[in-house]
Amino acid sequence: MSFKMDRVHIWSVEVPDNSNKIVEILGKLDDANADLEYVETEKCPDNPGCSLLCVAPIVGAEQMEAAREAGLHEVQNPVVMRVVGDDTAGLAHRIKHAWAQAGIHLHSAMMTSVGEKFVGYITFDTVDDGNRAAIILAEVGIQQPA
Repeated sequence: MSFKMDRVHIWSVEVPDNSNKIVEILGKLDDANADLEYVETEKCPDNPGCSLLCVAPIVGAEQMEAAREAGLHEVQNPVVMRVVGDDTAGLAHRIKHAWAQAGIHLHSAMMTSVGEKFVGYITFDTVDDGNRAAIILAEVGIQQPA
């Protein structure tokens, strides 16, 4: 199995809980030629009527300027890692089990597969947890499934 795990630098903003503001922000990023690989929205748990919009990547001066003008800012926590690799049955279980045994706490995780490949966006509480998870992922990748 082959895996690649990279840090994803997330930009986010709280917006009123309606799609028009999100569409406006995404339009500004599109105008700046942002090729977004990650777009997430979720309700703000402590602020009813509010959603959190997270996007990545934002690269180059033009995209950063557009992001800032739209109210987005780069966030350092949580630490988001993108995992891409070959898919096999039970892979998510093996990965999460190995991380749990190592005492690595996930902030959140989203994994999906298409054909023989999978991609996941996993958020960790610390950079150290993300780095340890990458090492464990490499070990899981060389193990044969049971």
